[in-house]
Amino acid sequence: MNQQDSEKKETVPETKGKTGNTFEDLAKSMQGAFTGNAFLRNTSFPMGGMPSQSGAPFPMGGIPFGIGQTPFPKAPTSLQEGAEKPQIEFIERKPPTGQNTHPAQPTNNQVEPKQPMQSQENFPIPAAKAVNPSMGATISDHKPKTANTVVRPSQPKGGPQSKDPLNLLGSKLGGKYEVTKFLGQGGMGAVYAAKHILLGKERAIKFLPKNSDMDENSISRFINEAKAAALVEHPNIVQVHDIEEMDEFYFIIMEYVKGEGVDEILKKEGAMPGPKALDIILQSAMGLGAIHKAGLVHRDIKPANLMRTQEGIIKIADFGIVKHLQSEKALTAANAVLGTPQFMAPEQISNPDIDCRADIYALGSTFFTLVTNRYAFQGSTMQLLFLVMNEPPTPPHEIVPNLDPDISKIILKMMEKNPAKRYQNIQELVQALKNYKLAKKC
Repeated sequence: MNQQDSEKKETVPETKGKTGNTFEDLAKSMQGAFTGNAFLRNTSFPMGGMPSQSGAPFPMGGIPFGIGQTPFPKAPTSLQEGAEKPQIEFIERKPPTGQNTHPAQPTNNQVEPKQPMQSQENFPIPAAKAVNPSMGATISDHKPKTANTVVRPSQPKGGPQSKDPLNLLGSKLGGKYEVTKFLGQGGMGAVYAAKHILLGKERAIKFLPKNSDMDENSISRFINEAKAAALVEHPNIVQVHDIEEMDEFYFIIMEYVKGEGVDEILKKEGAMPGPKALDIILQSAMGLGAIHKAGLVHRDIKPANLMRTQEGIIKIADFGIVKHLQSEKALTAANAVLGTPQFMAPEQISNPDIDCRADIYALGSTFFTLVTNRYAFQGSTMQLLFLVMNEPPTPPHEIVPNLDPDISKIILKMMEKNPAKRYQNIQELVQALKNYKLAKKC
């Protein structure tokens, strides 16, 4: 699976959803909140994300900015190429006092009982006390701790560190998976391809290393990502099979998608014809329908989180900042903003109580990018926040003259500032897209 995920946070003041503010008002209101350098989470395109003022791409995982910077740096005109330590206490589950800890030995004419077979896909892992009790930040309360080590080859197979940042190529995980290929890296770890030694199945494995930079929220969010993705099974979603823990890592075992990210397709091919882009959006909307039905909001829909298989199937990836509508957990500090600025709905900036219509906005912004090969809004991070909240996007057919205005109409409705003016649910959007295909015979 060629993708990255990353996560940074930035504290911004609440704006209460007001529009019509001047940029100067917004900047003044934010002045007290920004000290030094801060990061707004931006799981950017795998090849590096938006360019810095110097022209070099920012590191994956965030767009840095500081108060001392020029408020309005030169904006890109197209997509570019290219705490505290966690308090985890593991508990050894012991039998009651006096209970024999050894299995009974067979006597004459007695058949030794068979031990239950472990799942071919699941590693037993240690029971752990929740890091954050409100999140239940534990992988399992029941599985016993067994093989929990990474066995690396005597002769490392990796090349430069950028090609194997965790030194895992050729390693065996718990004696069941052999790591075969590095796929990508982001702020929340690295993703490798691996093969199940016994079954021969390929999987993508996302690793979160245990290190001094890890805090409770990072662990909770990583576990929450796996639990949320496991709630949804749909052909247009990357499936999660398991989550495990070893001495060095937490890791999620996922479906391995043989294909490429939609952002990579944009970089190679440029702006897409309307019908081709519409097909990607329609498949993505069907996947979002399953996510919303499970009571979740994805909150980070964008080209980099859409994978296209070799058969042309679109799959939604990265549940790193998913929100549970019925039981939202406190994973984010007060007034912090999570998302990717170019694709965030206005209410995602100003109001934590968002619903599925925020994903419809993000999918509309993605649609805009597919047909124009540019972002709907461009500029510095602060400028992006202001524009997303206050300015309408340029109609896409004014940027690409041969684009059908009816596609522009769909995109602009998806990207309405007021959620009440958008498609009210994913079913309405899917029907509108299907009606277009039927009317245009595409």
